[in-house]
Amino acid sequence: QLLTAIGGPGCSYDELDVVSCYIKKYVFTGCNLVVGGAVNYRVYAMVVGDDDNVVDIYPAYIDFFVASNYFLYGPSIVERSERKIMVLFQPSHDGVLWIFLASKEDGKADFIGPRAEEYFMRDEPTILKVKMAGGPFMEDYLYGEDSCRLTNYPVTANYQFRAELTKCNMVLGDNYRLFMYIENTAGNNDGTLKTFDFTYVGIITLDGGIPFSMPVPSSEMWRVSPIVGVDKEWKVLKFRFFSDIACTKAVAIYPAPYSDPFESSLTDDDPSPNGAAFSLPGPLPRAAYPLVDGEAIDGWTSGRPCEPGECHFGFSFGNAAAGADRIREYVQV
Repeated sequence: QLLTAIGGPGCSYDELDVVSCYIKKYVFTGCNLVVGGAVNYRVYAMVVGDDDNVVDIYPAYIDFFVASNYFLYGPSIVERSERKIMVLFQPSHDGVLWIFLASKEDGKADFIGPRAEEYFMRDEPTILKVKMAGGPFMEDYLYGEDSCRLTNYPVTANYQFRAELTKCNMVLGDNYRLFMYIENTAGNNDGTLKTFDFTYVGIITLDGGIPFSMPVPSSEMWRVSPIVGVDKEWKVLKFRFFSDIACTKAVAIYPAPYSDPFESSLTDDDPSPNGAAFSLPGPLPRAAYPLVDGEAIDGWTSGRPCEPGECHFGFSFGNAAAGADRIREYVQV
């Protein structure tokens, strides 16, 4: 029933054809949403089979509200050295920015807040701590000198910024978390927070490669993604893992059969899967390529343009039957 749907005719969809195992994006227009956290919203979705039998008896839903400011472009780290970090981004509205670095080695980054791909929440504790950056309470938790942070910094709508942090004095091999938060000028803690976790492995520029350094970081999920916009399509011809930066010790990869959680398509001669491949856009035509030699020499392609950091191809280590989102086995690569 769409009787209680808000907005105009473009703010809802009814009786659309869908295909299983295929990611579909719907754009809602003319919804007339209120910006900020004063009003909460809920998006409902219900799937019905070809014979009108309800697949999901109860509709799935997502609760949200509209951020007062968000990133139209990026943010992307385009340059990083021992003393400097440069981040490229574009805000959606006029407002203010907070950006600073914290160390993960001594737990100070986790005290400020967890890793956040992107989220916002009214009066959320992490956002409150981020906005206190530069004050006496947070001074001991921020990394680098005063020029290694920007606090309450004015930004302009639809203007591409290069935020430059200097005199950060990062240590080779140490782990850091970069916090970045923007909101409008009302100060209602209803903006957008973004974090970057990384290991400092030496100087990186937009056109340069990663230098030799140690140690090698560990994670349960790895992916590659373009750091700049792609106009036509983004292609990955071959994807390999190594346990050392010199790339002399290969890490074995045995992807689980795609859309086969019970591995019924495996034969006795096949090795046991040690993880699952994933991609955006998806689904993958086959799970293995471009991970395994001899598979699909043409590699994988996004098939469409990509925003910076959007399209990706990767692998999750662990119990493949649990699915890519639930695998938790850290592997050093």
